[in-house]
Amino acid sequence: MASDGDFSRNSIFEQQLDVPKAHWIIRLFASLWRYGRPLLVLLGAPLLLFMLNALAVEFDWNVTAATIAILGAPLTYLVVVVLIHVKVPRFSPLRLAPVLAYVKVSRSKRRWARRVRWQWTSVAVSAGLVRAESFFGFRVPPLLAIVESVEGISIYVRVPRGGSAHSLVERTPNIASAIGVRQLLATQNNQLYVKLVVPARDALQDTVTLSSALNGDTGNAALDRSLAALPVDSTAFGTTAFSNCVSISLDASQHYAFQGQARSGKSVSLYGFLSQLRENTNWHFTGIDPTGALPAASDDIAWVLTGEGGLRPLDVALWLDQVEGVLNRRLSALRCDPGVDKFEFDDPKYPVLLIVLEEFPGVLKSLKVAETGVKPSERVTDRLKAVYGRLLMEALKVNLRVMTIAQRADAEILGGAERAQIACRVTFKVDNQDAVRMFHDGVSGSEWDQLRNAAPGVGIIEQIGQPRTLFRAYSTSFTEYRQFAGPMPVFEDVPSEGLN
Repeated sequence: MASDGDFSRNSIFEQQLDVPKAHWIIRLFASLWRYGRPLLVLLGAPLLLFMLNALAVEFDWNVTAATIAILGAPLTYLVVVVLIHVKVPRFSPLRLAPVLAYVKVSRSKRRWARRVRWQWTSVAVSAGLVRAESFFGFRVPPLLAIVESVEGISIYVRVPRGGSAHSLVERTPNIASAIGVRQLLATQNNQLYVKLVVPARDALQDTVTLSSALNGDTGNAALDRSLAALPVDSTAFGTTAFSNCVSISLDASQHYAFQGQARSGKSVSLYGFLSQLRENTNWHFTGIDPTGALPAASDDIAWVLTGEGGLRPLDVALWLDQVEGVLNRRLSALRCDPGVDKFEFDDPKYPVLLIVLEEFPGVLKSLKVAETGVKPSERVTDRLKAVYGRLLMEALKVNLRVMTIAQRADAEILGGAERAQIACRVTFKVDNQDAVRMFHDGVSGSEWDQLRNAAPGVGIIEQIGQPRTLFRAYSTSFTEYRQFAGPMPVFEDVPSEGLN
């Protein structure tokens, strides 16, 4: 299945896309070829008529000059059509063909690239970019350049006037089939131009461990260079098909959400992300984790874990008291300082507190069962939902962040108001297209195909300032995560003290 790759349909309009251009001499001859071809009909008609008249005299045909002219003019036109417009489908020779695209590829790929250039109109019709039944009125997206680079063969296409980059990106798999390649990725667009790439190497097929990524020893030189240029205050999270490192910026104030079915690679990517956060002394952690895999004994606020009887509502209630107390104290401190409207990311007095809600839908269902028969006003489940919504809407300015983890982020768990507050969203393989569409606005059918058939660890991510991106998360085992997190806590009641 071909991919439309980094899903950059939502790129910023002002984003610049450097489209290679041919030398002016090549463009001059291409322009003369474009606009001069109709003159060949006028030049060829007298020549063909002269030849027909010579044949009539030689073989003593009993035809008049008028008959030769009547028969010769259409015949001349048909000959020109066959010689010049043979590549144009549906016999639309009256349209002027676009200027020939600039081609710069290696010798082994030159024949293929030239065939794509000459047959581009046919490719556009076959891929559904234009309607074949439209005789004269349709506009073929102009092919501008085919250039080979380290990442692969780049195909630059201009969005036709009145068209949209979205429709072109949506049909990337069709274009791949039409030009005869297994995979074609739409990597960039600025709503005026789209860059399609036949990748030289699909890094999504490679399993890269977090340790090798952090040590710059992945076996992929391009990825190692990208990791070396990793921005400060960011974590290495995965790699794109073009061996570019996908990072999550930590100084960007945002909440996080992960969704993906069992065995989709969600936990492995989570271990890698949290491992890097735990190396930062300015990050603290707490949360609710029925599995008990994420907590550490050194965490300032003890996590809510599952006991022999399941999650205990009392533990959750005490934990909510602590978390809400931290939020209230920090908001009060913020109001007392008239010079600031939020705490700095690296403020040592108010370190970042990451509140992790592992398998949040399951937690709510477990609490609901445990509170059967309890008065509505005394149910911890409703209070947990209320505090969760409040944290999403009020906590970022005081360095509290929420990480929501679910196999499927249904609307019952993440309503419109809550979902709008989560900027960093990661989706691995799920079993329902609606779950992806609810989580990622404007998701396309081809993106769904990617997730439905994705290997473990392959997913899509979108965050502040970045378009939706297809990636493969770095692999981190539970043993490696424990080395970063330290000893696991012993199950006990939640203490009554914590952070400021």
